[in-house]
Amino acid sequence: METAAAIDVLRARHLAPEAHCAQARSLALRVVQMLSKLDAALA
Repeated sequence: METAAAIDVLRARHLAPEAHCAQARSLALRVVQMLSKLDAALA
């Protein structure tokens, strides 16, 4: 998950607030889950 890695970099370098990074990571995870489920349904 490259998106999660980018969010981790923002958090580690203090370029974004911790709370925003946590929310963004949760949203990214949810998007990946939805796309994986969609892919399985179409296969």
